[in-house]
Amino acid sequence: MGKSHTVILDRSFVPQNGLVMRKDDVANCAYLIQSGSVGVYAEKDGVEVELAKLGTGDIFGEMALIHEDVRTANVRALEDCNFIIITRQVFLEKLAASDATIKAVVEMFVRRLIHLNDQVTNNLDTPEDLANSAEVVFERVLSGLDNPKDAAKFEVQVQPKLDALLAALKPYMRK
Repeated sequence: MGKSHTVILDRSFVPQNGLVMRKDDVANCAYLIQSGSVGVYAEKDGVEVELAKLGTGDIFGEMALIHEDVRTANVRALEDCNFIIITRQVFLEKLAASDATIKAVVEMFVRRLIHLNDQVTNNLDTPEDLANSAEVVFERVLSGLDNPKDAAKFEVQVQPKLDALLAALKPYMRK
Protein backbone atom coordinates (compact mmCIF):
# COMPACT_ATOMS: atom_id res chain seq x y z
CA MET A 1 0.00 0.00 0.00
CA GLY A 2 1.28 3.49 -0.92
CA LYS A 3 1.88 6.26 1.54
CA SER A 4 -1.02 8.55 2.19
CA HIS A 5 -0.42 12.10 3.27
CA THR A 6 -2.55 15.14 3.79
CA VAL A 7 -1.52 18.50 2.42
CA ILE A 8 -2.35 21.37 4.75
CA LEU A 9 -3.53 24.22 2.59
CA ASP A 10 -2.96 27.85 3.57
CA ARG A 11 -5.90 29.84 4.76
CA SER A 12 -6.52 33.55 4.58
CA PHE A 13 -8.94 36.04 6.12
CA VAL A 14 -9.95 39.25 4.34
CA PRO A 15 -12.29 41.74 6.03
CA GLN A 16 -15.32 43.26 4.33
CA ASN A 17 -14.30 45.68 1.52
CA GLY A 18 -10.74 44.32 1.57
CA LEU A 19 -9.00 43.70 -1.74
CA VAL A 20 -8.32 39.97 -2.22
CA MET A 21 -6.49 40.28 -5.52
CA ARG A 22 -5.68 43.08 -7.93
CA LYS A 23 -5.67 43.13 -11.72
CA ASP A 24 -2.15 42.69 -13.13
CA ASP A 25 -0.78 41.05 -9.95
CA VAL A 26 1.24 37.88 -10.52
CA ALA A 27 -1.15 34.91 -10.54
CA ASN A 28 0.16 31.96 -8.50
CA CYS A 29 -2.84 30.58 -6.58
CA ALA A 30 -6.60 30.18 -6.54
CA TYR A 31 -9.00 30.89 -3.70
CA LEU A 32 -11.75 28.63 -2.39
CA ILE A 33 -14.32 30.66 -0.47
CA GLN A 34 -14.83 28.97 2.87
CA SER A 35 -17.15 31.68 4.18
CA GLY A 36 -18.32 35.07 2.98
CA SER A 37 -18.73 36.47 -0.51
CA VAL A 38 -16.69 38.44 -3.02
CA GLY A 39 -17.27 40.66 -6.01
CA VAL A 40 -15.20 40.28 -9.17
CA TYR A 41 -14.60 43.54 -11.03
CA ALA A 42 -13.03 44.69 -14.27
CA GLU A 43 -12.32 48.23 -15.29
CA LYS A 44 -13.55 49.41 -18.67
CA ASP A 45 -12.82 52.97 -19.79
CA GLY A 46 -12.19 54.07 -16.19
CA VAL A 47 -15.45 52.59 -14.90
CA GLU A 48 -15.51 49.56 -12.59
CA VAL A 49 -17.87 46.86 -13.88
CA GLU A 50 -19.01 43.94 -11.71
CA LEU A 51 -18.42 40.65 -13.50
CA ALA A 52 -19.63 38.26 -10.81
CA LYS A 53 -20.58 37.72 -7.19
CA LEU A 54 -19.24 34.52 -5.64
CA GLY A 55 -19.99 32.87 -2.31
CA THR A 56 -19.17 29.95 -0.07
CA GLY A 57 -17.87 26.97 -2.04
CA ASP A 58 -16.95 28.99 -5.13
CA ILE A 59 -13.39 29.21 -6.47
CA PHE A 60 -11.81 32.18 -8.20
CA GLY A 61 -8.36 32.85 -9.60
CA GLU A 62 -8.30 29.27 -10.93
CA MET A 63 -6.45 30.20 -14.11
CA ALA A 64 -3.36 30.68 -11.94
CA LEU A 65 -3.38 26.94 -11.27
CA ILE A 66 -2.81 26.08 -14.91
CA HIS A 67 -1.44 29.12 -16.67
CA GLU A 68 1.30 31.45 -15.49
CA ASP A 69 0.04 34.93 -16.11
CA VAL A 70 -1.24 37.99 -14.30
CA ARG A 71 -4.64 38.57 -12.74
CA THR A 72 -7.27 39.88 -15.13
CA ALA A 73 -9.68 41.33 -12.56
CA ASN A 74 -9.94 42.83 -9.10
CA VAL A 75 -11.67 40.81 -6.38
CA ARG A 76 -13.03 42.51 -3.26
CA ALA A 77 -14.59 40.98 -0.16
CA LEU A 78 -18.28 41.93 0.04
CA GLU A 79 -18.30 40.70 3.64
CA ASP A 80 -15.74 39.17 5.98
CA CYS A 81 -14.25 36.20 4.10
CA ASN A 82 -12.22 33.11 4.90
CA PHE A 83 -10.38 31.46 2.02
CA ILE A 84 -8.48 28.25 1.42
CA ILE A 85 -5.54 29.08 -0.82
CA ILE A 86 -4.71 26.51 -3.49
CA THR A 87 -1.22 26.98 -4.93
CA ARG A 88 -0.20 25.96 -8.42
CA GLN A 89 2.31 23.50 -6.93
CA VAL A 90 -0.34 21.69 -4.86
CA PHE A 91 -2.71 21.57 -7.83
CA LEU A 92 -0.07 20.18 -10.19
CA GLU A 93 0.96 17.54 -7.62
CA LYS A 94 -2.64 16.41 -7.28
CA LEU A 95 -3.08 16.37 -11.06
CA ALA A 96 0.13 14.36 -11.55
CA ALA A 97 -1.16 11.76 -9.09
CA SER A 98 -4.49 11.39 -10.89
CA ASP A 99 -5.60 8.92 -13.55
CA ALA A 100 -4.29 9.46 -17.13
CA THR A 101 -7.84 9.96 -18.42
CA ILE A 102 -8.51 12.69 -15.88
CA LYS A 103 -5.20 14.38 -16.79
CA ALA A 104 -6.09 14.30 -20.50
CA VAL A 105 -9.55 15.77 -19.89
CA VAL A 106 -8.15 18.52 -17.66
CA GLU A 107 -5.49 19.39 -20.26
CA MET A 108 -8.19 19.63 -22.95
CA PHE A 109 -10.32 21.86 -20.70
CA VAL A 110 -7.29 24.03 -20.02
CA ARG A 111 -6.58 24.56 -23.72
CA ARG A 112 -10.20 25.50 -24.38
CA LEU A 113 -10.40 27.77 -21.34
CA ILE A 114 -7.22 29.61 -22.28
CA HIS A 115 -8.57 30.08 -25.81
CA LEU A 116 -11.90 31.43 -24.50
CA ASN A 117 -10.18 33.72 -22.00
CA ASP A 118 -7.98 35.06 -24.78
CA GLN A 119 -11.07 35.81 -26.86
CA VAL A 120 -12.85 37.53 -23.96
CA THR A 121 -9.85 39.57 -22.85
CA ASN A 122 -9.05 40.78 -26.35
CA ASN A 123 -11.57 43.55 -25.68
CA LEU A 124 -13.86 42.79 -28.56
CA ASP A 125 -15.70 46.09 -28.55
CA THR A 126 -16.08 47.35 -32.10
CA PRO A 127 -19.07 47.00 -34.42
CA GLU A 128 -16.91 44.70 -36.57
CA ASP A 129 -16.26 42.48 -33.53
CA LEU A 130 -19.99 42.24 -32.82
CA ALA A 131 -20.80 41.43 -36.45
CA ASN A 132 -18.11 38.76 -36.67
CA SER A 133 -19.09 37.19 -33.35
CA ALA A 134 -22.79 37.13 -34.28
CA GLU A 135 -22.05 35.40 -37.58
CA VAL A 136 -19.75 32.83 -35.94
CA VAL A 137 -22.29 32.01 -33.22
CA PHE A 138 -25.09 31.74 -35.77
CA GLU A 139 -23.07 29.28 -37.89
CA ARG A 140 -22.06 27.21 -34.85
CA VAL A 141 -25.61 26.94 -33.58
CA LEU A 142 -26.90 26.07 -37.04
CA SER A 143 -24.26 23.38 -37.59
CA GLY A 144 -24.93 21.97 -34.11
CA LEU A 145 -28.61 21.30 -34.78
CA ASP A 146 -28.87 17.58 -35.58
CA ASN A 147 -32.45 17.57 -36.77
CA PRO A 148 -32.65 19.00 -40.34
CA LYS A 149 -36.15 20.36 -39.65
CA ASP A 150 -34.88 22.25 -36.57
CA ALA A 151 -31.94 23.58 -38.57
CA ALA A 152 -34.22 24.80 -41.36
CA LYS A 153 -36.64 26.41 -38.89
CA PHE A 154 -33.74 28.06 -37.02
CA GLU A 155 -32.31 29.42 -40.25
CA VAL A 156 -35.69 30.78 -41.44
CA GLN A 157 -36.43 32.44 -38.09
CA VAL A 158 -32.97 33.71 -37.12
CA GLN A 159 -31.22 34.56 -40.41
CA PRO A 160 -33.46 37.61 -41.10
CA LYS A 161 -32.77 38.92 -37.58
CA LEU A 162 -29.03 38.38 -38.03
CA ASP A 163 -29.17 40.16 -41.41
CA ALA A 164 -31.02 43.07 -39.76
CA LEU A 165 -28.38 43.29 -37.01
CA LEU A 166 -25.57 43.27 -39.57
CA ALA A 167 -27.32 45.98 -41.61
CA ALA A 168 -27.83 48.11 -38.48
CA LEU A 169 -24.14 47.80 -37.60
CA LYS A 170 -22.89 48.70 -41.09
CA PRO A 171 -23.01 52.54 -40.65
CA TYR A 172 -20.85 52.22 -37.51
CA MET A 173 -18.17 50.05 -39.06
CA ARG A 174 -14.83 51.39 -40.21
CA LYS A 175 -14.80 51.73 -43.94
